[in-house]
Amino acid sequence: MNGWHAIVPLKQGAEAKSRLSSAMDSAGRTCLSTAMALHVLSVLANDDAIASVTLLSPARLPGWDGGWMVDPATGINAVLDNWLADNAVHNRLIVHADLPVLSDEDVQALIASADGAGAAMAPDRAGTGTNALALRAGHMVQCRFGPDSCRLHLAQRPDMALVRMPGLAFDVDTPADLEALPARFRRTFAGS
Repeated sequence: MNGWHAIVPLKQGAEAKSRLSSAMDSAGRTCLSTAMALHVLSVLANDDAIASVTLLSPARLPGWDGGWMVDPATGINAVLDNWLADNAVHNRLIVHADLPVLSDEDVQALIASADGAGAAMAPDRAGTGTNALALRAGHMVQCRFGPDSCRLHLAQRPDMALVRMPGLAFDVDTPADLEALPARFRRTFAGS
């Protein structure tokens, strides 16, 4: 079996979780962002179907000694498009770093859907953003992360499977997202 290769994009520095600035100071946002990223990386690294996990970030993340690729700050979509093309002979996953309730079951559902359809996408809770993409070897899509990315990705691949799992849908971008974080996770992430 061709194992899956995963990449986890992470914003760092002043831009990290800037929409949370009314609820957290810069240090708090950095801690939260780091804790969520380490959680996502750990879930992926412990999944037997995943052959490699690479963090895409401006600087290496303390606590992560796995794969790392420097984000050249040329735009996330261009960097991910290049990564997808360079690894087109492999099964590929793009999973965003701000998914604090991501579980192995969520990842397995995404992989199983991509196995069946060739490509799968996990939208955010609002159904407008894209929190994860899975592409079987040879399948491509141009990354359009940002506003309305779900629609833009589906326009390219109407046959793409949509995977609506709690851990893939729940991202933390706003103070309301932080408040909606389930109590059992709030202690881990909101106290970061």
